Amino acid sequence: MSNGPIAQYPTAGGSAVDVRPNPVSARNIVAGCHGCRDTNGSTAPNAEKLMRDWAQSHAKQCSA
Repeated sequence: MSNGPIAQYPTAGGSAVDVRPNPVSARNIVAGCHGCRDTNGSTAPNAEKLMRDWAQSHAKQCSA
């Protein structure tokens, strides 16, 4: 499994929020903001969708 981003969302402040697989857990999908450093993760069966939704929502509101 690649550790590269599954998706990337630009923030209002010009940074980005990445969604990517966690390299230590094949089921874990994580999202993290490069600007403010806020993070989230999930191991749910729909983890990728949950983290895409979280990342998009965070990106819309983050001024970093």
